[in-house]
This record gives sequence, structure tokens and C-alpha cells, in this order.
Amino acid sequence: MSMSARVLWCCVVASLVFCIGGTYAEEPSEIDITVIGYRWADLFENPNLESPGLGLSETVIDAAAMERQNAHTVSAAQRYVPGAWTERRGRKVKEFVSIRGQKYPYPEYSIDGAWQREFHESTYFFNSANIDRIEIMRSSGAMMIGPGGMAGRVNLVPKVYEKRETSVRAEYGTYNTADFHVNHGNRIDSLSYAVGVGSSYTDGPTDRNGQERMSDAFVGVTHQTTEKLTLSMNAFGLYGRRELMQALPPASSKFQLELGRFDPFTAFMAVGKAKYRASARSATDLTWGYALRDHEYIAGSEGSATTHVTTDEEDHEYTINLAHAMKLSDNNVLRVGGLYNHWIAPNGKRFYAGKRSDLETYSAVIVDEHRINKVHMNAGYRWSRTYMNNYGGFSINGSSSGLKSVTPIVGEWDKPTHNLNAGIGYYFEQNSSVHLNLLGGQIEPRSGALDTNGNEPGRETRIKADLGWTTKKDGIGDVSVVAFYVNQDEAIALSGSTLDVNGQTLELYLNRDQDQYGLELDLKSAEMGDGWHCFANAVAMESRAYNSTSTSMTRNKEMPEIILGGGVSLARGKVDCSVHAKYVSDYESTRFAPSSAGPQPLGDYLVVSANAGYSFGAEAKHRAYLSVDNLTDNDYSTVVGYPESGMRFALGMKSTF
Repeated sequence: MSMSARVLWCCVVASLVFCIGGTYAEEPSEIDITVIGYRWADLFENPNLESPGLGLSETVIDAAAMERQNAHTVSAAQRYVPGAWTERRGRKVKEFVSIRGQKYPYPEYSIDGAWQREFHESTYFFNSANIDRIEIMRSSGAMMIGPGGMAGRVNLVPKVYEKRETSVRAEYGTYNTADFHVNHGNRIDSLSYAVGVGSSYTDGPTDRNGQERMSDAFVGVTHQTTEKLTLSMNAFGLYGRRELMQALPPASSKFQLELGRFDPFTAFMAVGKAKYRASARSATDLTWGYALRDHEYIAGSEGSATTHVTTDEEDHEYTINLAHAMKLSDNNVLRVGGLYNHWIAPNGKRFYAGKRSDLETYSAVIVDEHRINKVHMNAGYRWSRTYMNNYGGFSINGSSSGLKSVTPIVGEWDKPTHNLNAGIGYYFEQNSSVHLNLLGGQIEPRSGALDTNGNEPGRETRIKADLGWTTKKDGIGDVSVVAFYVNQDEAIALSGSTLDVNGQTLELYLNRDQDQYGLELDLKSAEMGDGWHCFANAVAMESRAYNSTSTSMTRNKEMPEIILGGGVSLARGKVDCSVHAKYVSDYESTRFAPSSAGPQPLGDYLVVSANAGYSFGAEAKHRAYLSVDNLTDNDYSTVVGYPESGMRFALGMKSTF
């Protein structure tokens, strides 16, 4: 870290110390990032809640935090989560967010509890204005929502209004970037409704093929049908056009010349939920979801006489998830659940375009929670299995003709996967607790993945442990410390090799043993009486793996060793301001680089963002603001060939009625 980075980081920490020593507000507001504490009654309010052993490894980002960060998308809102690491590039999935280095696979997403098998392409455009909060499991030990919890999970909770409110936001900034959004909602007796519509536009950096124009829409309805039954329905739509930004040296020339684009980019997602509370001892949630993603991808290159190739990357997804909680005694709660997911890509998708995929996944879970005085224990098991009605994404046997030579797999079961979980939490009287969670299970390779021999990579076996302590003092803030360990047998990892298929580049995987251990610190102050609020977090981790030449594990240089985040905000009178900072230590990668170049250095960057606003009008309903991202104009890249575009400004106005 440079001297300026050290100085700025010391300022952030010093501000945190100052805030924790501040005075207590009479009516404290929500804090920026809140760790969910385990409460016995929560299992009946939300049967999908993770068990107490993971109580301090879950983060919630609320609407107030998103506004302080001026984060307009789901990806941007996760930037300052402890251990969060964002990789931005010009590919089909423009932005990946991982936690504690968990990737290949990356953390899975769900919408209001409905698991999404194919969602990563949408996170960069999914507007946070339509979201009440984002629930993030930082550990890779999630069990309840779906079969993807071994890689961590992110749950998006839609907005629900308790009173009439309308908000309008308009913003304009660098690279001819414009953003406009309107939200409205109200509660009328037992019915609450929410609507949102918006659009965004940017030219992107000059001569980089980075133009984007997207529109989004949202409709949500919640109805308290009876005293025991609540029904809800939420629908989200995305439509627009996005160019895939060209890479710069030292990326491979292919990525520098490529002129790909989604035109149009279309996605529709609907989630319905029935919450039935039969009694204080019984609660059931039935969730169903449907998603249609229909992206027209057009591939081409500069100076090429070849006709551009258009691929219809359409897929449908149907999900049903059942969770039931039963209080067997005053000290015991048993939860059972089941999930069915049907994913169909009629024309294939991405690198297996042209080969129909039709997969059905079945999953069941059982978790028992038991309390003995201050000790809360849990044990759980999840079983998952996929039936391949039609699948042509692997077994090409190294053919130079790529996936065109695939013989589809029809009517076969994949191998079942098993996840076992055990945890314990001890709750002290002084708002403090210690937690231990152990999990072991298996991870299937992502649909369509290939290894360097043209076959499907083998499954990964993962063992995970979290041990931590947390305490909360009213008017002061929260502190948590977590030690974590991950052992990955036959881990699914990128090989660095690629294969060109139908004008697209397929990245090839391999299986290797690797592990990781680290320490996570999370500090959050309460809202102080003089308008201050602060938070800071740090993750230090050691990642190791076998490589092609080693006979023992060595440092996995693809992973950073240190990830820091922090922020300070002040609201006094009509003026508010905030400063957020993120530091990621050095790492390296061969991804997108030519094979002859070898690993390329990345990381070791500090990014600072600032927001300042002035509120005016009756009851200060209107706010004008200035937002600056990459305040120090730092030149850095998170992946090879896709550098960040320097300091960016935005002027905006938001009115609430």
C-alpha cells in the first residue's frame, strides 16, 4: 500500500474511533451494514433463516446504506461488504462480486427466496431502487434457500411500503451517463403495493465499445389475506442494449478487437410467496419463481470481413421452494424444506449455444435447532440431484470442431450432492455471543463448463468452518471477529486455457486441491447524536493451491491477501456528506491475457468515493447532490485488460413526496 493509501486509511480508522466515542442519539437510525443476530422467533417469521452458527457471517445492506453510497445497482451496493471483491470487465457477465475469495462458482442469487440458476448477467443492471434490502451470506455455508449455498448466497428482498410515498431521482455525469428512476408505493388497509420504473444510459469510455442503454420496471403487491395468511407477488423487467467493452493491452488481441453486444438484452423475473402462520408453533413459506432471459448476442471483430454472428441466448427458469418450521418443544424447532427448479435453454446459452439444455433440479433440506439455556445448537442436511432431460454442454473429447460434435445427453440423472451442517452459538447477557459453524458438502461444476480435455470437470468437495465472536452496545455500535477456514478437494478452478466456439471464447477449467484460512473484523458505530456514523472492516486471508509444477501447496496468487473497507458519513442540518474507501491487495491472473504473457499483476489499489448533498424545500423533501467515484483518479484494473476509467462525477437530484 502506498504512503497516501496508508494515510487515508488511518484517517478512516481514526474517524471510526472518534465516532464510537461520540454521544448517543435519542432516536438512533439504521446503521449502514447490519449483522443479523440470531433470535428464536425469527425462525417463524422467516423459515429460510440460516442457523445460529452462521449468525455473524450474514450482512444486510438496507436502502439507507445504498443511498449513502449512491449505489444504483445490486453489484455496486455490495462493494463495502466485509471481504467483498469486485471484478469488472467487458464480458457477458460484466461484473462479478465474490466474498472472501469465493468464486468458480461465485455466490448464488435469489429473489425473495426464489433461487436463480442464471442471474449473474443481470446484477449489474438490477436497480437497487426497487430493493428494500440485500441479504448476503459471507460464509460459503448457507443451507436453507437453495442448493447453491456452498458458494455463499445473496438474497434480494423487494420493496414493501407501509405508507404513501413517491420518489424521483435524476442524475447526470461523466461519459454522458444519465440515470432516471421513479418509485411509488402505499398501503391501503391490508394491501401494500409498489411500482418502479427507470432508465440509464452511458457512452462509456471513448472508442471502447462501451455504450449501454437500459430500462427497468418493477411491480409488487403484498396482501394480508387473513390473520394467518400473507400473499405477495413481485415482478421485475429489464430491457435495453449493451455493448461489450473492448480490452486494452496486455489482454489478448482477440478481446481488444472484439465488437460484441447484447441487442436487445431482455429479462423478466416474477416471484410469488404465500406465508402461512398456523400458530405460534408452526410457520410455512411457499415461494415460486419464473424467469425469462432472452438476450440476442451479436459477435464480431474490428477489420473482419466475416459476417457478425447472432446468437439467441434464451432461457426459462421455474422454481418452487417450500420451507416449514415446527416448534416441537419450547426449546426445539425443526425445519424441513424442498426445492424444484426447471431450467430450459431451447437454443443453448453462451459457449454451448446451439445445444438445447433442459435440466430439472430436486433438493430437500432438514435442519433442527435446539436451545439449552444460553446455548443454541443446530444440525442440518441438504440433498440435491439434477435430471438431464437434454444436455449438450460437455464431453467434446478435445474435438477441434468444439461443441458442434457433442452428442446430447438425454434422460440421465446426474450424481446427487450432499451437504451436512452443524453449528452452535452461546449468548452472553451483555449482548455478546460466540458462534461456531461447520459444513461439508459437494459442488457440481457450472452447467456447460469444460476442462482442458474437453470433458465436464469433476465435482468439488468442500469443508468449511467459521468461528467468531460479536458484541453490541446500545448507542456505541457493533464489533465482530470471525476466523474462517475452507478446504477444497478437487476444487473447480480456471485453467488459463481457452477454446473458441461459434465465435465465442470458452474458458476451460481444471480440478485441483486448494485451501484458505483467514480472519475477518467488522466494526460499525451507531448513529451518533451529532450526526456521525462510521464503519470499517478488514479481511486477511491466506489462499493456497497446487499448481502444475508444485508437489505441495503454495500461495494461490490469484487471490488477494487483504481486503479493507470503510466509510464515514455526516448529516447535520440540511447538509450531508460521506466518504467510502476500498483497498484490495495485490494478486495476479492469466484470464484474458495471451498464453505467452504469463500471469499479469493486478490489485494493490485503493478506491475512494465521496458524496455530498444539500436538502431543501418543505420538510427537506428535495436533495441535490454531487457524487465522485475514484476520487484519487487511481489507475487500476481488477482483471487483465479492463482498466477502470478514472475519476467519475455525477450531479443528481432526488425528491420524495
